[in-house]
Amino acid sequence: MWWQPEFVEIISWNDYGESHHIGPLRDNAMAAFDIGEAPFNYALQHDGWRDILPFAIDMYKNNVSTITKEGVVVWHRLSPAADCSPDNTTVNTASQLQIEFSPGAILQDAVFFTALLAEGNNEFNIKIGGIVAGTILYNEPESGAGLYMGYAEFNGLSGVVDLQISRGGQTVVTFSGSKEIASICANGYSNFNAFVESAWSENSVSVQVPSLSDTVCISGTGSGEFEMLCDYTCGHGYCPRGACVCSAFGKQPTLPEWTGVIGYPIGDDSFGGLCGFACGLGYCPKEHCSTVEVAITPPIVSPFTPSACTGGSGIGDWNDICTFTCAHGFCPIALCTCEETGVLDIFELTETANAVSLGGDDFGLCNFACNRGQCPIEVCLDDDNEDQYGWGPDYNATDDSYYDLSDPLNLIYCDATSKPTTLDDLLSATDSQSISSQCWSRWTLSILLETLGNLQNEYNTSVQGFDDKFGYYVQWVKDSVGPALTDFMDVGAGNGNAFFDCRWTAGGTGKATVPCTQISLLNGAAESWDLEYTLTDSDGFYAAVASQLGIEKDWIAFGDWEGPTDCVIVQGPVQNIPRAIGPGGSGGGSSCVKVTHRKTNVPIAASDIVVTNPKTVIEAAMPNITALTTVAMALYFELAIGVNEANASDTITALSTPVFMLQNAVDSMNNIKKIGAEVEEEDKKNLILEILGIVLMVVPIIGEGGGALFDGIANVARIAALIGDIGNVALSAYDIVEDPSSAPFAIMGLLLGGVGKSYKSDEEVLGEAAAARRGLSDADLAQFGDAFVKSDSDVQSILKACIKGE
Repeated sequence: MWWQPEFVEIISWNDYGESHHIGPLRDNAMAAFDIGEAPFNYALQHDGWRDILPFAIDMYKNNVSTITKEGVVVWHRLSPAADCSPDNTTVNTASQLQIEFSPGAILQDAVFFTALLAEGNNEFNIKIGGIVAGTILYNEPESGAGLYMGYAEFNGLSGVVDLQISRGGQTVVTFSGSKEIASICANGYSNFNAFVESAWSENSVSVQVPSLSDTVCISGTGSGEFEMLCDYTCGHGYCPRGACVCSAFGKQPTLPEWTGVIGYPIGDDSFGGLCGFACGLGYCPKEHCSTVEVAITPPIVSPFTPSACTGGSGIGDWNDICTFTCAHGFCPIALCTCEETGVLDIFELTETANAVSLGGDDFGLCNFACNRGQCPIEVCLDDDNEDQYGWGPDYNATDDSYYDLSDPLNLIYCDATSKPTTLDDLLSATDSQSISSQCWSRWTLSILLETLGNLQNEYNTSVQGFDDKFGYYVQWVKDSVGPALTDFMDVGAGNGNAFFDCRWTAGGTGKATVPCTQISLLNGAAESWDLEYTLTDSDGFYAAVASQLGIEKDWIAFGDWEGPTDCVIVQGPVQNIPRAIGPGGSGGGSSCVKVTHRKTNVPIAASDIVVTNPKTVIEAAMPNITALTTVAMALYFELAIGVNEANASDTITALSTPVFMLQNAVDSMNNIKKIGAEVEEEDKKNLILEILGIVLMVVPIIGEGGGALFDGIANVARIAALIGDIGNVALSAYDIVEDPSSAPFAIMGLLLGGVGKSYKSDEEVLGEAAAARRGLSDADLAQFGDAFVKSDSDVQSILKACIKGE
């Protein structure tokens, strides 16, 4: 509900093999267990999970839902995680350079429940085998109506599960399970699948829960060093995606009094937005925040990057190889023990050995180590050697068969010392064939990753040093309102006159009230005049100033205006100055007559104009830039070690779009670094346009909600109209970015919300992202500017060369 992605996975209907199913169990669909010679059928019923889907789907689609029945869904494993053999099942997988854990060390032995209830003040009583188990409720809707979530740990108890929910002494729902929790497992193997059941009240209700659109995040947290700040900011309604995760919605909490303190990050810009919010409310943890701006040293590794194994040992003969592989993130717990963790030390392939274990399952150790020049003959056999019995590397003694092990993981050796540093260099290398065509995709992705890392550092550093530039922007936008309104209300020529009646006095006589459009010559009058304005079409006026000038209603006040006092030379004696509107007169000689021009109740700039500081939206992009870097790094590692699911061309095409958009933003930052406070009007206009261009490039990186931080993407067009440069090339991407369903938004959503997180494979996710980019026409791409088009063209040329070189 918090992320509001375009699609939400409802697991799968009948994937019994991986326990992903929510459909009913059907015996005639279980052939896979027989074909695969499974020791037992581990598919358990999940029907109960379907019962709450209608409520959840309504909330996702409409922000509101109606409860018509009260009930509860209960699920649990049938045995404690550590009581039976895991059969080499792990939490995480070393093949993805993740730290592996045994299931018993991670999985919680507990009975879990989700209850859909129409009122609050409920009591939950769980029993296991007739004995009361302590119930912990960890999610409770603020309004009373909605989903309640909780659990009770096994704590050594066994038997059937019972749950009673009561309210005010009356039973609301009673649940009694049909399968026992026990320490006995089928064939001695643990079944980590959940058994799911539900129970529902016979009484009907009709309660609509409060709309999510009326709520904010009121509880959340973050990972690692972000936990402390996210706990605080999410609890006060600010829970930025990427850095934090929201866990509960409710009414906007009452905020502490604003202190006026400006918070700055210490060491890592990813904390910038969190420190700015928290310190202003009086919570400024010195571990991450400061009340004075400090020099930032961009981290070499993203704070969102998960820890990897950096040291370990192995069992018996496997010790040496485990010592090497664990140091580089590959540490399967079946044979190795990870003893140190930290930043992943990736070791590029140095050769293609196609090695296998001399005996038994090596869990990928020989393949990983031998392809990196470490191939201990005590345990591994590469493709150039025979084993001690004279058999070649493709022989499997257990099955007495030969297997083709050539390049099983599509591992390709690319010499890192010959890697080009720029896309132009790589494009030249494809033309000259000076680098193997098998490495072109990898080096393209590597260059994009390095470019992204450099842009991230430059972006974060620039944002912290641009407070003065953002201040100029805000002040210059404010300063533009008054002159624009003056021109809009210019007598005889201003478009604003169409919405007013004017009562005018010229030369002390001639009071009359007419539509202001009928007064056309006062500006040239050689005499004093006064105009009193009356607004006759309020809606039309505010619509016109918004569309033509980009001025918001709140920026306008009604007051007095007085032009400069002029000395007008007229012909003839003073007493002959004509009193009619317009210049005139007769007779000889000349005289100097002082004239004044006044307007009353005319639109003028308000004294309390509030202009959204663009720093808000520009800072908000930082967590997602960091997250994008993490995704790019993972995709590169997968390609480098040969385990990538997605087509390399799709990966590169998808990733290149946000990288080049970020390049545009950084280029604009560099363009305005030298602009100071005392500059010509043209430079003021250029600074405003460059900042607006940055906003256009980073809003898709933030996501669909990013525009709201700038009072809507339409605000870009309004500000451009205000300074009189709506057609500037810096804003040419506006037509694309104003549409939240356009390719830039779709690509970022898929990269951050889909890669490694979706029910779809990475191949499908990156394929969709690449298709979104390919859906942009040449005219669309041109709107992002020449630099974007040049870089994009280089990438596409390299990818076309890759296809020809295959």
